[in-house]
Order: sequence, then C-alpha cells, then structure tokens
Amino acid sequence: MHEPDATQALSESELLLHAESLLRSGEAVAALRLCDTLLGRFVESPGGYFVRAQAQRALERPWHGLCDVRAALALARRRGQDLHSLLPLADALEALVAADPLGRPRLGARHHALEILGSLLIAGHGAAVEEIAESLLPRFGDAPLLWFAIGLARRTRGRIDRALSAIEQALIERPTLPAAIYLRGRCLLDRGDVESALATWARLDELPAPVWPPPESTWLEDGAIHLLQRLPEYAWDERELYFQRARLYADAGLAGAAAATLDHLLAREPSAVDALLAKARLLLRQHRGVEALAVFESAAQSLQPLDRLLEDPDPLVSIELGRARAHALFGDEAAARAALARARDIQPGAALEDAALDAQLRA
Repeated sequence: MHEPDATQALSESELLLHAESLLRSGEAVAALRLCDTLLGRFVESPGGYFVRAQAQRALERPWHGLCDVRAALALARRRGQDLHSLLPLADALEALVAADPLGRPRLGARHHALEILGSLLIAGHGAAVEEIAESLLPRFGDAPLLWFAIGLARRTRGRIDRALSAIEQALIERPTLPAAIYLRGRCLLDRGDVESALATWARLDELPAPVWPPPESTWLEDGAIHLLQRLPEYAWDERELYFQRARLYADAGLAGAAAATLDHLLAREPSAVDALLAKARLLLRQHRGVEALAVFESAAQSLQPLDRLLEDPDPLVSIELGRARAHALFGDEAAARAALARARDIQPGAALEDAALDAQLRA
C-alpha cells in the first residue's frame, strides 16, 4: 500500500535505497509507486527516473521505461554525474521498444512522457525537457505532443523562432491540436505580430465541438491542454481565450471582429453573463446605446442568484451601470439616473468608469 505520509521525512537517497530494495525483492509495483512519490518531491532526481525505468521494465512497460531512462540520462548529464550505469538499461529498453510488434508507443506511454516533460517544465528545466523530447522523437514517430513540448520549452527559454518551428511541426502532424494553435498565437504575439496571432487563434473557431466519449485522438489533444493548464504562465482556459482575442481585436480598432469572437462564445453558452457584459460594453464603445441596452437586458435575464453570490462585484451592479451609460448615450437621462440609483442601492458608492458621465448623471 502506498503511504505518502510515511515517506515525507525521508531524503532523496533514503527513498532511492528503499525503492531499490523493493525492486530487488520482486516488488516492482511497490517500487514504481515509491518512485512516483520520490519524483513528486524531487522532480529533477536522475536516480528516481532510473529506478522507475527499471520497475517499468520489470512490469513489461518498455515504452514507459524508455521515457524514464531518457529523463534520467538528461538530468544526470546536467548534474555532471556518471552515466555508465544508465546506459545498459537504456540500450535494453531501446531493444525492447524496437521489437514492439506495433512499432509505436501506447497512448499511456505518450501521456507518461508528457507528464514527465510537464513536471520538469514547471520546475524550470526547459533545457532538459527539450533534450528528453528530442531524444524520444525517433522512437515515437508521429509525435505532435513531443513537438508541442519542445515548442513550450524553447519559448520558456526565449527562443521564439525555434519554438515556432517546433510548433509548426506539431501542427503538420496534427493540424487540429488546440494547444499548439494557441501556443503558435502566443509566440506570434511575442514577436509583435498581433494580426497573425489573431488569424491563428481564429482557427480554433473552426474546430469541431468536443464529443463524449472522446476518441483516442482527442485524448492526445486533451493531454496537451492539460500540460498548459499545469503551467502557471499559460493556465489554459478556452473561455478566457475568447476574451483575450476580443480585447486584442478591440485594441486594434477591429470592433466587428471583437464582437464576432464573443458571438462564437455566446453560440456555445447563450446565457454566459460575462460574455454578454463584454459584448454590451463593446457596443457602448461604438456608441451603439440601443443595441447595448438590449444585450444588458439579456444579461440581466440570464443572471442566476448564485452568480450574484459568487461574483465580486455583483454582476447586477455592472448591468445597472451599463444600462445607465446606454440610456445616457441616447439622451434618456431620467432612465440613466434611475439605473445608476439602482446600482448604488445594491452597492453603495458604485460609480461609472466614465467620470464625466457620472458627473452628468449626478447633476
């Protein structure tokens, strides 16, 4: 039985000795679990990956073992450690993988590789991630996830052009990989090419809607998204990407494209209050008060009691302030003052962002 709490006081070397002892006793499953615990605490431990690779081999999981031993080799090299003890196991796993009748890694092995690369990326080992992923490419063949991880690693190291090259390769092998499309846009933004970034992200709107249960190919796509979700810099959120795109379009003066982006989100979530508010505010910026007012009304109708409890500030305050601004745009100051009063009844001190308009409604 795996008991993480019982191992918290043990050092890396003590955990390794215990795992090796379990392996010698024929308890490969227990050794594997202990290595998982070790690598959860010491993600850059070459020994942890090496012993786990041995356990994978004992459990006849050579593809998983190959991922682990490649990590062990890369990390040992970066620590300046002796690699001789690792090489025989690496050769043995290479031979087992080469003899695989299917000639390709199982889905679980691909996800295992991505978990290793993600953990090392989070720990700041971008160079090791690039080395490990590149070493696995010849064996994995069709490997959009590895190319995607290489692109991520290169971007974290500021190598934007080389990151784009890796991402392009991922998209050649899997043109519909959402996370790679997203990352390509981020790299283009790094280069200051907003127009190309937005054109890239527009491709996300063309992807088919998710299905359940997902096919194997979708599991691979979800693996890449999961990696982005684990990285604080990216914190992948498909909904937030719509808002990011809309803001970029609006800042570039492309109000129509911004509205169309929000409409894509609203087509999926017709009652999304945050998207309705964003669209209404966009209409206000275009001085389209009547249309904005209609969207604010839709937001009010879609608002649920739980939304008001969980959101801060209360979304109804935003709706009433938006109504006040919309009424003021087409000259109905009485309605504007009434909406502003309702906002201040809900939240005393609530004020419009536009100080001049707020002063006008106070007069």
